[in-house]
This record gives sequence, structure tokens and C-alpha cells, in this order.
Amino acid sequence: MVLAAAAEGLPIQAVLSDVLAALDAGNALVLQAPPGAGKTTIVPLALLQHAPAWLQGTTVLVAEPRRLAARAAATRMAALLGERLGARVGYRTRVDSVASRDTVVLAVTTGVLLRRLQRDPALRGVGAVVLDEFHERSVDADLALTLCAACQAGPRPDLRVLVMSATLGGGLGERIAALLAPLPAAAPLLVSKGRTFPVHTVYLGSPGGVRGERGALERAVAAAALRALAEAPGRGSVLCFLPGINEIRKVKGLLEGRVPEGARIRLLHGALSQSTQDAAVLPEPDGARRIVLATSIAEASLTVAGVRAVVDAGLARRLTHDFSTGLSRLMTVRASRSAVDQRQGRAGRLGSGLCFRLWAEQAKLPDAPQPEIQDTDLASLALALAVLARGLETGAGRNGQGSEHPGEGGNLRWLDPPPAEALAAAQALLRSLGAVDNAGTATAAGRRMADLGEHPRLARMVLAADDAGLAAAGCVIAAVLGERDVFHGHARPGADLAARLRVIAAMSDGQQLAELEMGDLAAAPDMHAVESGDKGEGALGALVAAAYPDRVAQRRDRGNRARAGYTLSNGASACLLNERGSLAAEPLLAVASLGGEAGNNRNDFIYVAAALRLDALQRLESACAGGPAGGLGLMQEETVAVWAPSRRDVLGRWRLRLGCLVLQEEPVDLPDAVALPLQRIDWDGVLRDMLSPGQLRLLEEAAPKPRPEKREQAP
Repeated sequence: MVLAAAAEGLPIQAVLSDVLAALDAGNALVLQAPPGAGKTTIVPLALLQHAPAWLQGTTVLVAEPRRLAARAAATRMAALLGERLGARVGYRTRVDSVASRDTVVLAVTTGVLLRRLQRDPALRGVGAVVLDEFHERSVDADLALTLCAACQAGPRPDLRVLVMSATLGGGLGERIAALLAPLPAAAPLLVSKGRTFPVHTVYLGSPGGVRGERGALERAVAAAALRALAEAPGRGSVLCFLPGINEIRKVKGLLEGRVPEGARIRLLHGALSQSTQDAAVLPEPDGARRIVLATSIAEASLTVAGVRAVVDAGLARRLTHDFSTGLSRLMTVRASRSAVDQRQGRAGRLGSGLCFRLWAEQAKLPDAPQPEIQDTDLASLALALAVLARGLETGAGRNGQGSEHPGEGGNLRWLDPPPAEALAAAQALLRSLGAVDNAGTATAAGRRMADLGEHPRLARMVLAADDAGLAAAGCVIAAVLGERDVFHGHARPGADLAARLRVIAAMSDGQQLAELEMGDLAAAPDMHAVESGDKGEGALGALVAAAYPDRVAQRRDRGNRARAGYTLSNGASACLLNERGSLAAEPLLAVASLGGEAGNNRNDFIYVAAALRLDALQRLESACAGGPAGGLGLMQEETVAVWAPSRRDVLGRWRLRLGCLVLQEEPVDLPDAVALPLQRIDWDGVLRDMLSPGQLRLLEEAAPKPRPEKREQAP
């Protein structure tokens, strides 16, 4: 009765019986239902009430793409049942959990589902997995679908898998259905109608596009938001879609003091506290109207109360990975047609609505977002596959896209397989971190890293910190680096990670980074409080280097360059954004984040880094050498013979290297150098110093060209 009342009038009600019948008859289903249909909350509750035999004694896992969505879905379902959260409905994310032994429906993030699959590929105790909002095509969602299909094909043919999404156009729904069921059959594909009222859409033109005049986008959104608040039907509230946190802050600043009396400005993005997010989603206690400034987090799986008008900047942020440099860059791109249609629909949930679009009507938008697996960092995916290589018995791949290499997920079925270049780059990184061996099999350290649920870089840092007796510091640093850069756009604390940690240490309990006023950092507690006193002296930079061994930066002479630059241990170049900051005089940096212009022979900018001391790095290496995670192996010693032009002689040199950087160099006795093989002498350097350019050209012209090797013919 409770469910019937909750579902009454919702479009999903028309297909509920078909959903339940399909899952009783088979083990897979694909459901397309637009925002507002009720799929996220009503379908799991329908399974709970239906209580089929295959679900007895097990749990329904509802996987959402974000923490906020998982928490909101669970809260709503519990409210519909009239129960406290954590009774029959609960949730679990990486940072918190509300559940009990009575919980049957558990909303989780996709990341939590993946970690459970790594620990138990058979998903014992789970009767059904619901993958919600699959159209976003995150790499975690794609991997979860692949692993759930493997689970069904192997140890758990009884496991039900339900894929739900607001839109599955372009044949995506049919492809998912084919992947989830043995050929020639396919899983059923059901489509639910939506419930939206007419939305009057006005195209305001582009304020400058993706790379327009500085501040033009924010000014245009602020103006459109005020106009929408004045014209919204039914005196409703306004929901504004912006690409990122920095733009949200700027628009908020432009709106303050300009909104009508009694109206409020609310923010909605993933870096905010739970209470601040709830304030944006739930109605105002006094019924006040508001302007909600949101990222794409509000496109689907969340309902922002009271919205009758939408302002859409038409942009989105996308993290792309450059496999040649190993760097990820956050790019501002055009939102897809499917995304902007969902945003528009938010204005028509309660009645007729209004939508302002900040682009021309004839502008071309991509039909759907590109699957994240095609151009993102695959280190976490590669580690998951390596850990799972022995735990999955999937049989022959049905799409012909399997692989025998354990790190490539042999015989797994993918909607879009990981690109070979990206997977190779990810496996190379894992080898450098000690997470996999040369055969691609997860090491003991790699399995521990996977259990932590962090990016492999940060997980390796946490293990190194634990070996050095700095576990608390390692966890704090990983937590800061693993979240969004909420300091982006603030002049302070700048790139210095130590200063950022001092800001966090000064925060009161529950205060969020995005809400912190950037004041005088000098009054904040000393970094030693985070680094555990004397034991942590200089450890911050060393721990960052453990996570990013390819991004240790060595300052080079400015020469005639406009900016003083750094050479990275991977051979790339970078420079500081602020040359007068606290890091400007440091000869060595451990860089956690950098980016900027790709290509065009331009340096990347260092966004987050810590000063690095060689003695601290050596101490960390020593501490890890005997630890359970194994040595770091960051630095290597070598003895080489070099040509000394001033002495016109061959000299011996001992060097301590990290990648392509020489951290220390000392002369060695000549007999040691003479004893080295001649091929280790830098003969090119010798010739360049001894001969003039003209002589070198003559030598090159006179040098005999290599001839093909002659082979004896077999008798």
C-alpha cells in the first residue's frame, strides 16, 4: 500500500509489473526512463515489496554515480516507507555509511560496488545490482557492468542486473541488452514515458563560447538568472547549470546584492558539505524562492525542489588523459544534446517551465557524451583487473574482445573495450608503483592498494606513509589530493600543498573547504601537526614523490627565459604560476597536479606541489625497503665516464638519479672510471667538445653508412 501511494501518478507505475516479471523470468533488464519518472526510488522499493524467492536473504545494491545521489536516493526511499534511514533502506559511500543488519536496499556509489566486486567477485549475499544513470558512461560504470556480466557468466547466474538510465539513445540500450544475455537472445529493454510539462525555450546566443572573453560567461549566466527569476512561471525557483566550481563562485559574487528581497542563492556541487547540498535540494523552510547554481550533478538522479526555470550555459567539464605525458587535463567542452535536454526537463517537472540557453539555436552539439573509458586515466581500472585476474572465471568472451593478459581483463565483455594505448600506459604506471609485476599480475602491495579504494598513486603513498610510521599524515594528504581542487580560483594558498594542509588543519569541525574564507595563513597550526612531529620532518614532499615519481621537478637556470622553469623526472617541463610564492626558491619539488596548454611546446603549470628534500626522500626509501609494501625504488645509483672539456680527459662520476634527473653527483677515482666498459662513455659528447662544427659535418659525411648484414644460405 505504501508503494502504491508513492508510485501513484508517476510514469514508472505503468511498467512496474513488466520490470518485476522480467526479473523473475531472467537475470537481466535494461530500463530507460526520463528524469522524474520515478525509476531511482520506486523500482528498488518495488523489488523490496515484491520479495521474490530469488531475493530472499539477500541485498539489492543500487549503484549511483555520486555520493550525493546515493544519499539522496536512500533518504527518499526511506521516507516513502515511513522508516528511519538505515532500517530496510540505507546507503554506503567512501566517506560514510548508514545501514544495519535489517537493510535490504542499499544505495552505494559505483566505486563502493567496484571495491566489493574486487573483494568478492561472486557478490555473495547480493540478489540484484541496479546500475543507475548509466548514460553518463563513467569508467567505473562501464567496469561495473563488465564485472557484473562476468559474475553472471561465472559463479552467479542467478544474480539480477538491472541497468537504468534517463536516455539510452544511439543503440546504447540494445548494446547493453546484448552484452547482458547470451546470444542470440538479449535482455529485455523496457521504455517508460516521462512526465514533463511544456518548457518554453529561449536561445540567448553564446557569450563567447568555450574560450570567450574573460568573465563573459559568468556575467551572461547572472543576467539570465535574474531574468529567469522574474519570469519563472508560478513564481518558481531557478536552476543554473555551470561547468565548474570556479564559475559557480563567480556567478554567486555577481548575484549577491542583486537578487530580490527574500530570494536566496544556493550552491550545489560535489565539494560541499552534506548540509549545504541538502539546503540546495530541499525546499526552503519558509517557502522562499531561490537561484540554485549547480554543476552537472543536478542533471539527473537528483530533484531540486521548486524549480520552474533553468539557465543552461551549455558547457561541461571533462577530464581527459594525455597518454604520452601521463597527465590528466580538465577541459571545458560543449555539453551533449542528451545532457542539455535533461537540464531543460528540470524546468517542466511541476508545471509549464522556462529555459534560457546560452548558445545559438543552430549550434551543433554532440548527441551523447563520449564514454569516459576512451580518453581517461585507466590506472584504477587496470589495477582492478590485475587483482581480479585470478578471481573471475568468465569463460570465452562473447564479443571477441577478450585478452589473455591478466592486466587486460582476459575474456571480459565490454561495451567499449579499454584502448590498448591507454591500458599499456596504465600498466606501466602500476609497474613503476610496484602494484603489478612484469607479467601484469597484482603484487601483494598492489592488492593492498586496491583495498584502499584510492587512485593507485595515492594508495601507494598511503602504504609508504604507513611503512614510515606516518599513516595519519598519509591519509590526510591522500584525502586532500583525492578530492576536487576546491582551492582552484583562490589566490591563496596557491600551489604549496603544505599551506593547503595548514588551512585544513585550521578549520573547525565540519567546515568545508569550499566554504572557508581564505584569510591569514600565518596563524594556522604548523604543518608538523599534520606530519606527526619530528618523525615527519620534510616528509610531505617525500610522500608526494612516492605517489608521483614521474613528477619530481628540478629547478633549472632561468637563462633568458621569461619564467624560471623545472625539468620533471619524466623529461617534461613545467613552471610555477606564481614565481613569488613560497615554493619559488625550492630547488626540488614533488608535483601532485599540473596542467595547462597541451602541445605547442609550452610548459605545463604546476598547480599543487610540495618542497622536496633529498634527505627526507632517502629516509622514506629506507623505511619502505623493509616494509610489507616493498621498497619504492625511486632513486638509482650509477657510475659513468664523462668527457671533461677543460681537462680534455675522461673522468669518472658517481650519480644519484631519479628518472632523468641527476640529484647528486660526485667524482670517483680515475681507475674506477677506466674500468668501465667503453660503451658507457659519452662519445658524442667527447666529439662535440673536441671538434668544431665544420669538422663534425665532415665526419658525418665521411662516416660509412651501415650495410645490410649478409646471411649465409643454407646448403
